[in-house]
Amino acid sequence: MSRSWVLITSLAVFGCFTVARAEVVALTNAHIYSMGPAGEIASGVVLIEDGKIAAVGPDVTVPENARKWDVAGRIVTPGFIMAGTTLSIVDLPSYGVLDDSATANPKVSAGYDVQYSVNPENVEIVDARADGVTSALVTPEVERDSGAGGVFFGGQAALIHLSDEADLLVKAHTGVTMEAGAEGAGLVGGGRGAEMVLLRDILADVRRFAADRKDYDQARMRQLNLSAIDLEALVPVVSGVAPLLVHVDRVADIRNVLKLAKEERIKVVLVGAQEAWVVAREIAAAGVPVIIDPEANIPEGLNTLAATYENATRLDAAGVVVAFQAVHARPHYLIRSPRVVVGHLVGQSGLRYAAALAALTINAAKIAGTADRMGSISAGKTADLVVWNADPLEVSSYPERVFIAGHEQSLVTRQQTLGERYLKKYRQSGVISGRD
Repeated sequence: MSRSWVLITSLAVFGCFTVARAEVVALTNAHIYSMGPAGEIASGVVLIEDGKIAAVGPDVTVPENARKWDVAGRIVTPGFIMAGTTLSIVDLPSYGVLDDSATANPKVSAGYDVQYSVNPENVEIVDARADGVTSALVTPEVERDSGAGGVFFGGQAALIHLSDEADLLVKAHTGVTMEAGAEGAGLVGGGRGAEMVLLRDILADVRRFAADRKDYDQARMRQLNLSAIDLEALVPVVSGVAPLLVHVDRVADIRNVLKLAKEERIKVVLVGAQEAWVVAREIAAAGVPVIIDPEANIPEGLNTLAATYENATRLDAAGVVVAFQAVHARPHYLIRSPRVVVGHLVGQSGLRYAAALAALTINAAKIAGTADRMGSISAGKTADLVVWNADPLEVSSYPERVFIAGHEQSLVTRQQTLGERYLKKYRQSGVISGRD
C-alpha cells in the first residue's frame, strides 16, 4: 500500500482535523516525547488551545468542549527544526534570481538579510513538512567568488516556520554566518593569521561604530573595514545578543574561534565542525553549541582528517548542545530532513535516542534563540506537533499529522500529486491495471 493511500485512509478514518485558533483540542492516549520538563510519557494527553500547548501529561483533565482525538498509542513529538539550511531561499542553484543563498555585493556581507529572500512557494517546504519538519533556521552562505576580498561573512540567519501561510518568518537576525579556517583565510587573501587579525579589527570597528554613530555619520572616524550596513548588522554580535555562526572544521581552527569568543566576549555557534569531537570537552566548557552535518564521516581534505560518524555521539557525551544541518539528496540541491541519517547515528554510532530527538527539536530552538516558544511540548509553547505512524527515527516511518501553531498542515507533496496524476492516466489508457 502506498504512503499517499495510507495518508488518505487515515484522513478518512479520523476525519478532517483542522484546528481553529480558539478551539480546544486534545490528543489522547499518545506516546509523548515532550523534550521538555514532562519528559517521555508512555500514555498521555496533549491539550491544544488557541494555537498553543495548554497542558501535557499522563493525567490531564480534558475539558468537555474539547475535540478529542485518540491517537491510539502513536508517538507524538515536537515538530523537527532544521538547524542550518538554505531551504526557501534557493529554487534553482546558481541560476541568478532563483538562488538567494549568497550575495557578491562587497557592501553587504554581514548585513545580507535572508528574511527578504524567503519564498513561501518553494516546493521543498512541503517536502520537509511531510517529513516532520515544522521550522528551519535559514543560514545564508558566504560568496566565495565575489572577488571583493576581505569578506568572510555570509549574512543574517532567520528562523521560519513551514506552514502554508504567506508569512513564514518567526525570528529575523538570529545570528551572522561566517567562514573561518582555511575557507575564511582564502577569502581574505590567504593565511589564518590574516583572518583572525582582520576579524578582531572588524569587531573593534563595530564597537566604535556602536559607541558613536554621530562621529561615523559626520565622517570623523578613520575609514572602517565594513560598510555601515555590515557594521550595524554586527552590533548585536559584539553586544552578546546574537551569535556568530562560524563554519569551521579543523581542531586548531576551532580552538582559535573558542579563544576569540572568550577574549572578545561574544557568542559563537560552530557549524560543520567535523573535528569537534577531538576538543569536545573544551567546547562544552565554553558553552558553545555545535551544528553538524550528520552525513560527514569521511575526510574531505587536510582540514577534516578526523571526520567520523561518532562526532555527534562524542560531543553529546561531553555535554555539548548538538543540532543537525539539513542533508541533501541527489541532485545535491534537493534538501532533505536529517531525520533518517540521525536515526542511523543512533543505530551505528551509539548516539543516545533522547539526544538525537533533542538535537532535532529543543537544541535547534536553543541555537535559534526561540526555546522559550518552541522545540518542546510544554505548556505555553507554540503547538508545533507531529503524530508519527511509528518510531520517527526509522527510515520507513512518516508523519500522519503535522500541526504548526495548532493548525494541521497539508502533507501532499508535488511528487505525490504528479505520481497520482500519471497513475490515473496510465490506468485509463490501459498501460497498467487498476491493481498496480
